[in-house]
Amino acid sequence: MRKAAHYKAYAKRGILDAGLVLRFTTATHVKYTFLFRFTQKQFSRPKVEFYGILKRLFPGCVMVARQTLDLLVGVQILPGEIGVCHGAWVVMKKITPAIFMICMVFALLGCESKIETPQLPEKENPAGGVNSVIYIDAENELDETDGVTGPGVYPLEFEAASEVEIKNLQNKDVYLVMVNFSGSQANGGKIVDSWLKTSATTNEEQSASVKNADTPAQNVQNEVTPIRYDNMEAAMFNPPPIKRTGTVNNALSSVSINGKPQQNTGIIYIPGQTSRTFWIRRKKNEVWYQLNATLRAANEFCHVWVADENFDAMPAANSSINDNKVNEDQALAIAQKFADIYEKTTGLFGYEYGGGPEGGGGIDNLKEVQIFIHDIYEDFTPSQVGGTIGYFWSKDEYTQVELESIDLQSQYKSNYAEMFYMDAHFLDRFPETTYSTLIHEFQHMIHYNQKKLTHGLNSSLWYNEMLSMLAEDVICEFINIKTTSEAHPINGRIPLFLSSYNTSAPSDWVNSSNSDELYSYSSAYAFGAYLARNFGGAALIKEMMNNNAVDAASIEQAVNNLTGGKWTFKKLLQKYSETLVYTGAATLNASFNKTVKSGIGSLEYTFQGFNINNIKRLTKNDRNGSGAYFFSQEENWKLQNNTFILFHETDWRGITGSLNLNLKNIPGGTKLYIMLKKHT
Repeated sequence: MRKAAHYKAYAKRGILDAGLVLRFTTATHVKYTFLFRFTQKQFSRPKVEFYGILKRLFPGCVMVARQTLDLLVGVQILPGEIGVCHGAWVVMKKITPAIFMICMVFALLGCESKIETPQLPEKENPAGGVNSVIYIDAENELDETDGVTGPGVYPLEFEAASEVEIKNLQNKDVYLVMVNFSGSQANGGKIVDSWLKTSATTNEEQSASVKNADTPAQNVQNEVTPIRYDNMEAAMFNPPPIKRTGTVNNALSSVSINGKPQQNTGIIYIPGQTSRTFWIRRKKNEVWYQLNATLRAANEFCHVWVADENFDAMPAANSSINDNKVNEDQALAIAQKFADIYEKTTGLFGYEYGGGPEGGGGIDNLKEVQIFIHDIYEDFTPSQVGGTIGYFWSKDEYTQVELESIDLQSQYKSNYAEMFYMDAHFLDRFPETTYSTLIHEFQHMIHYNQKKLTHGLNSSLWYNEMLSMLAEDVICEFINIKTTSEAHPINGRIPLFLSSYNTSAPSDWVNSSNSDELYSYSSAYAFGAYLARNFGGAALIKEMMNNNAVDAASIEQAVNNLTGGKWTFKKLLQKYSETLVYTGAATLNASFNKTVKSGIGSLEYTFQGFNINNIKRLTKNDRNGSGAYFFSQEENWKLQNNTFILFHETDWRGITGSLNLNLKNIPGGTKLYIMLKKHT
């Protein structure tokens, strides 16, 4: 039943007329129908006395249907709720004795009473058949939601419909949203054959620049934003976990001091003096070779090694920032950044293998994480702005003997360490992006321990990458990387998502080329950003990392544990489609523009809200402008499974009145929604 506040709102809008249908069926199945109309003058006190009398006198003879009372604005009394209709204006001032006596007679005869809404007529199509018409009353935006959709969102439930009629619009923009649950890609073009609106044309609607307008972007501060790719071979490396009964002794046999090989035990790590070698290769299937490196910085959380060929011995003041070489100050800076990152990340995500107060140091028996800086893939050019900035490869968590035991000896070489590989050029030229990448890769390292080693689970690539980008999202603030920085994932991933959200679903991964992978990164991050900002922030992330599940099951468990709801992954995807329409911080609509703070232990973690309308789209398809790209009816489109697409026209903006949409060619397995938003 609607709340009293809603009725008061309707009363203030000047609704003057209402209707009531009483339909009776006697014991001999003779049907009688009575129609009563009431004006504003006939409404008064906050209860309907006539219904109360019937319920008290004849409770066994009166049954109430699901749709019982229609006051032109869709007022309903649910079964069992006859007696009191809570609304300040929805009241009969008096009931004539004649009406009362008629109703009592039929009740005494043992009749079944039903208070119904008159059915709207079906419309005939030009071919002579009958098509259903879906009626949407925009006044219903005040309704309580179904727990999935927010206010202003109307699922279109039909098997075959030719028309959607939206009435009582008050300065609203109309969007048609399609979500694909077919299990395969959907392709199409024009799905709204025609439309008709009954409203005055505003000056703004006459402007050709309204749709997908190019508003000033506020997100990019650097004239060059580096493009980040992961090492996909490392990311997809997925051997069975090795069951160990104790620590791995003397694993770090490749460490050398002054060029002489040493065992791990008793090594003194001195920056500028201690050296070791690391196994690397340029590309997949190429020959492995060893690269000499020297320890350049150290603290209780990490050792920073720089390949000798990538070290700049010049004083920092004389050092170039674009020569593929790292100086001592830069090595010290990344060591300090990781020290700042370590406590904050482990407090939320857990520890790496061998980490934490109770950890034994992992495969190399060292508490410190190893960071190796060199020219990844040896692809440096002075103009390089894209590539692999860093990666974690779990092969290094295995000894060479263990790799050989799972028949990988001819493919991989282990460096026997909990370690990251970081690119010298990007640290030199784009230090903030390198620091945020360090957060990203640290999540991968922790994820390997928490999901693979602890629970024996294999995470899908999209789920693991989503959590790494969420780690950047929430930890960057602790190392002074602002949401306006090009190094923050909001600016690194959302611009491409806004133009290509239909290209890659959150739960898949396009890996045909590095360029295509960017769509998957942007989609996975956007989905995670929505989850974090609408379902509990850092508390949700901690739930996901701690539960004994991965992928969609992990997300469902975490959301339901925090909300007490019954969310499925499908329902979460349905709700997700609201984020591109509702950019405000509405309570019930999904939006990116919600700031969520969570206290975890002694720390407070913040996911900052962001307005997508202030973010400039990154596109290869002439979808220029800011905010989400909305497809017109003149465009062909492709829609991946488990994602959505939004249709919008300039003519659907700022409508006061009604809008009729004639639909056609709706792909099977898809679900349609109408979304209404106040025009600004």
